[in-house]
Amino acid sequence: MFYTLRQLQHLVAVADAGRISAAAKTLHISQPALSASLLQLESACGSALFVRHKARGVSLTDSGRKLVVEARKLVNHALELENYARHLGDGMDGEMAVGCFTTLAPLWLPRLLSALRLTYPALSINVQEGDVRELQDAILDGRIETALSYDIDIPEALDAVPLARMQTYALLHSGHELAKRKRISLKQLREDPMVLLDLPHSRDYFRSVFSAAGIEPRVVYRTSSFEMVRCMVANGHGYSVLNQRIAMSKVYDGGEVAMVPLTDNLPELNVVLLTLSATPLTRRGQTFVDFCRDFYA
Repeated sequence: MFYTLRQLQHLVAVADAGRISAAAKTLHISQPALSASLLQLESACGSALFVRHKARGVSLTDSGRKLVVEARKLVNHALELENYARHLGDGMDGEMAVGCFTTLAPLWLPRLLSALRLTYPALSINVQEGDVRELQDAILDGRIETALSYDIDIPEALDAVPLARMQTYALLHSGHELAKRKRISLKQLREDPMVLLDLPHSRDYFRSVFSAAGIEPRVVYRTSSFEMVRCMVANGHGYSVLNQRIAMSKVYDGGEVAMVPLTDNLPELNVVLLTLSATPLTRRGQTFVDFCRDFYA
């Protein structure tokens, strides 16, 4: 198989854009030149990489999807090498794509990015938010290099760098009879209605929390919004169980909640940085991981 790095860059650009015309504009080349490059790559691979749809762009074949994953890694490392060679002895610069779990993002990222900008002002971070599975898939596909997430159902292809251990707590209406206790047990809430933070994988963790406590929660409302959980609890619709602590008790609509630690021996949940096991981090990636480890120590 004979191919060029430029052809792989073209492959990734078209896969991202979904249309040859749009990718050509991004790459600043003509559409016929890009089409010819793709045909040459398909000839070298001996397989069709795209299905061309008249007036509806292109879609990847199974072979195309597999090649794009590996091509993206090679292209990213080539850009890293080019940047490194151009700025030998200089500080970090360029762009880097990272991911962050949806509910972690507002609490963890803003201060981190501010501190990172002070240390590496020329480094630009592009953030993709998502749930656990979306972030894992994005790393495996090469769309992001690392992601701030929970250590839930981590596949063997990913490594996890631990950052912090989270303490699960009960979220109560400020007027709840147990709101002023220093610690309570989930069994004290067994008869109360519950508001569930209903996100993929997260819901499985919360299910394990109740299983460990030996009770079955009476879920009356489900939402994928962290702040919606807090607002529902503040308005007396039930209690919830969370692990991300907010710096204030007031919620969006002015209501108040209480965060009470639990005495139960519950499954641990940790915040980690996910990276690919088999692929070395780029210089920017390693710098970001080291910075996060120090920042959250």
